[in-house]
Amino acid sequence: MTFLPIVERELRVAARRRGTYWLRFFTALGALSLFLLISAQSDIPGSLKASIIFHVLSGMMMFICLFSGVFSTADCLSSEKREGTMGLLFLTDLRGFDVVLGKLSANSLHTFYALLSALPILALPLMMGGVNPNEFWRMVLVLVSSLFLSLGIGMFISSVTRESRPAFLLTLLAIIALTLLLPLAFSIAAYYIPKLHSLTWLLWPSPVYAFRFAFDSAFTWGVGHQEYWGAVATMFSVGLACLALASVIIPRAWQEKSAGSTSRKRVGLWKRWRFGSAEGRPALRLRLLERNPFLWLTARDRLPKMMMWGIYCLVLPFWGLLCYKAMRSSGFMAFSFVQPLMFIIGALNLAFKFLVASESSRRLNEDRQSGALELLLVTPATVDGILTGQRRALENHFRTALLINLLLLGCLFWMFEAFRPNGMRDDGIFATLIIGNAIVLVSDFLAIGWLGMWDGLRARQHHRAILRTLIKVLLVPWIMWIVMMAMFASSFRGPGAVQTLFTFWFGICVVNNLFWSQRARSGLLNYFRLLVSDAATGIVRSRAPVRRISPFP
Repeated sequence: MTFLPIVERELRVAARRRGTYWLRFFTALGALSLFLLISAQSDIPGSLKASIIFHVLSGMMMFICLFSGVFSTADCLSSEKREGTMGLLFLTDLRGFDVVLGKLSANSLHTFYALLSALPILALPLMMGGVNPNEFWRMVLVLVSSLFLSLGIGMFISSVTRESRPAFLLTLLAIIALTLLLPLAFSIAAYYIPKLHSLTWLLWPSPVYAFRFAFDSAFTWGVGHQEYWGAVATMFSVGLACLALASVIIPRAWQEKSAGSTSRKRVGLWKRWRFGSAEGRPALRLRLLERNPFLWLTARDRLPKMMMWGIYCLVLPFWGLLCYKAMRSSGFMAFSFVQPLMFIIGALNLAFKFLVASESSRRLNEDRQSGALELLLVTPATVDGILTGQRRALENHFRTALLINLLLLGCLFWMFEAFRPNGMRDDGIFATLIIGNAIVLVSDFLAIGWLGMWDGLRARQHHRAILRTLIKVLLVPWIMWIVMMAMFASSFRGPGAVQTLFTFWFGICVVNNLFWSQRARSGLLNYFRLLVSDAATGIVRSRAPVRRISPFP
């Protein structure tokens, strides 16, 4: 028998995919463009310029490595369980690690290629004299270990879940917990218990901790080399442990279990939590079916609300504790708590947008693949009614979460004004930042709703629809911002320059959202029936017919 047969087969399939090569090309192109844009700044010394390029590029690649597990491996095993094809693999003499390693190799190849394509660009600062060769190789090891950790966590989550939404969300929360919440919790605990400062090994699973000690400034200080190697070894160990657990779990978790008395009680309790009580469900059905049947079909599932509230229950205690410590402190110590609060609200906004993208694309994507949308269009239901029901369901799920995030932004602004040192000038910059973020948050919510439905209707897999939506809404404005900063940064001088830059950035985000929203809405209204009918009858076998039907990218 061939050693690891699924790995060989999946690697052959992945090598034939165009996306494997296009992602590698665009990653290298983006890294090279960023290098050239920063290098074009003539008012920065050469060594400092090399250090800035190295820090920016490594940070960008670190972000890609950390969140690759969410979009690459979080749903690879659970999708097989939903489709009922996992059991066919275990009818042969394949074992759990054969399946896990095969899926890992297939879904991580394009990300690994993208990382390899960007490494030569990351090495260019070595020739500029601002980066040590040892520093470069330490960073490469951190990036590879972070990628392995993220993919391993995604494989483990995928082995214990069955639906796509919990798989994506749990993987995202695990990455955020290791990256942000673990260092924050350690810092807060060490503030109250000074003895914890000697237990730095508790931070070794955090990729950010290893990323920090990869630089010479931290690696050469004290026991920096010990902290670095300990963190790298821990990340590799956690990734291997996740793969081993997935290999043990997946042969036992793919099949449906028999419905015993205990199992029926658990299913009944879960159904009550997710869809409401048996007394409340008929009332909700009567109330929503008269308004919009698709609204009832989508809004009755309370799982998106439960996931969002789970995130708040996990993160808001840290927020409250930091606010309490800021109020009990004074001077610069109180103001120092504003920065971690900004990181927390940024993580909450990212999780909120990810959940909106996941929910807005899931229903249409799954119903198109199963043929349910084709059957639904045979009924008196109209395209406009379906889209209206989906939009209202999104508002019902995430209206409260959107208001909470806006209130947290207002609280952050109040804390900034209350604890700002007397000698610190602001000139309205922070107010512009808060107001602009609030406007962009609402604008992103509306745009992601339309784009999620459009990309969910066209994408073959759910995670691709989420990724396309987030790239259009979040990544495109950042690319435009970087280009603008590189070309016109020297022109913005004076006290109002920063405020002007932030205002222009928020304008870019809003215009980008309006552009994509209009295109998605027009595509949904004009090509909804064609895409649904072609997908249901099996006419669309490749991307070419979809391009012919729809002019939108």
